[in-house]
Amino acid sequence: MRLLLSDRINVLLMLPLRGKESGDFFYVPDLGLGYLAAALRSRLGEKVKITIMAKNLQTPENEFKNFLKKNEFDVIGLKVFSSSITNARRTITLIRGAVPEAVIVAGGPHATAMPRLILEHLDADYAIAGDGETPFLNLMRCLAGGGAPEEFLRIEGLIWKENGKILCNKEACLEDLDSFGTPSWDLIAPSSFSRYQTRKCRRYPAAPILLTRGCLNNCTFCGRANTCFRKRDIGKIIAELRFLMQSYKVREFCVCDDNCAYDRKYFTEFCRALIKEKLDLIWRIPGGICVNSVNSELCGLLKRSGCYEVWLGIESGSQNILNAMKKGVTVKRVFEVTEIMHAEGLKTGGFFVFGYPGETDEDRRQTMSLALKLPLDYVLSCVFYPDPGAEIFKTLQNSGRMERLDELFCSSNQYLNRFTNLSPKGLMGFQHKFSLRFYGRPKVILNLIREYFSFAGIIYLFRVAVRFVIGAPSW
Repeated sequence: MRLLLSDRINVLLMLPLRGKESGDFFYVPDLGLGYLAAALRSRLGEKVKITIMAKNLQTPENEFKNFLKKNEFDVIGLKVFSSSITNARRTITLIRGAVPEAVIVAGGPHATAMPRLILEHLDADYAIAGDGETPFLNLMRCLAGGGAPEEFLRIEGLIWKENGKILCNKEACLEDLDSFGTPSWDLIAPSSFSRYQTRKCRRYPAAPILLTRGCLNNCTFCGRANTCFRKRDIGKIIAELRFLMQSYKVREFCVCDDNCAYDRKYFTEFCRALIKEKLDLIWRIPGGICVNSVNSELCGLLKRSGCYEVWLGIESGSQNILNAMKKGVTVKRVFEVTEIMHAEGLKTGGFFVFGYPGETDEDRRQTMSLALKLPLDYVLSCVFYPDPGAEIFKTLQNSGRMERLDELFCSSNQYLNRFTNLSPKGLMGFQHKFSLRFYGRPKVILNLIREYFSFAGIIYLFRVAVRFVIGAPSW
C-alpha cells in the first residue's frame, strides 16, 4: 500500500486484544503509544488522524471488526510484549479480515528483543526495534514516497521483508527524549482509566510519567538491562506535571521508568525541583528501583517532595541467587535500605521472584525469611519467566534448557517454569504460600485495613482477594 500524505492518514495505535480469562488490567495510559502519537503529530500535523486503543481490550471480536471497518484505518501500530504474542496473532487476524489494505506495524519489547524473528511470529507488514517515534514517522514518509528499498535501509530500527528475506536495521535509540514533546494526553486522558482496575491511587485522577529510558544495570533476567540510558529535561517534566494538573485535574502521578533512580544525582535534582515548585501532587514509584540507588538523603527528599510509596527490586533473599542475577546488591544492603525507608515513613514494597535457574529449597527458605524480617508494607512475587532479550534467556537457549518458544508466548503467569528442583505446580504453590505468610500476619492485615479504609480501598481489596483465590495476578 502507498500512503498519500496529500490526504489525511488514519492511524490506529493499540495494544493487542485480551481474552476474557486474562483480565483487563490496564489502569493507566500507555505512555509508549502516547509518545508515538505525539511524534506523528509534531511532524505531520493535520495530515494524520490518530486513535489510541489501550483499554477495554476484552472487546468482542465482532465489535472490534466493526470498529475497524467504520474507521477505515490506513495504518495500525501494534505494541507487542513477548507474553502477548498469542493475543497479537489473533488481533492481526481480525485486522486482516476487516481492513485488508491497512499497513500493520509491530513494535514494542518483543520486536526489540527478537528483531530477526518478529515477522515470523506475526503476520505484520513491518516491525520496529527500539524507540519507535522516529522510525515510525520515517516509515510513513517512506511509504508515501513509494517505499524504495534504499529508503528502508536508512530507517533505524526497521524490520521488513524483501524477496522473502527478513532484513533488520540497527535498533533505534532516541537521544533527545523531549524532541517530540510530551505524550498526546488528549488521546489517553488519565481520568478515562479506571482507578479500581489494579493498584489503587490515593488521589484520582492519577497519571504516569517517564523521567528516563534505558538502564545500565546488568540484571541477567531483564531484557532492558545494559541499554542506552537517557534523561529528560527536569524543567520540561515539571511543565508537563503542571499541564496535567491544569488540563486534566491530575492530583497524583507515578514514575514508570525501569529504574528512574539509576542516576542518583539526576533523581535527587528532580525531587528538589518538586519541593521548590510546591506542586500540590503526591506520587509513587510502582515499577521498582535498585536498592543501591537509595541512601538517607534521597529518602528524605522523596518524603518531602510528596512521594508516599516506593517499590524495590529485591528479587531474592539468597546471596547466591542475587550474585547469579548480577544484581550487584547484598542482603545486608537490602536490610539497611528498607530500614531507612521505613524510618522516613515511606510505604515500601518489595518485588521477589521464584524459580530462577539453579534455585534450591534453601534459597527459597532464605527469601521467605528475608521478606518476613524486612519492614515491608507490601510484597509482589512472580515465577521466573525467561524474558527474550535478557542474558539468562540467551544462556538457557544456548545450553538447550529452553523449552519451545511457543511456551513463552502466553501470559507470563501461565508459563511453566522447569528450572529448579520443584515442579511448575510446586513452584506456583510456594509462591502462593509466600504471599499468604506475608499478608497473613496480624500487623500487616491491620496496616492494610487502616490504609484502605475507604470505599475505593474496599473495592480494591475485594478485587485482590478474589484474584488471589482464583490464582490470577492481583496487581
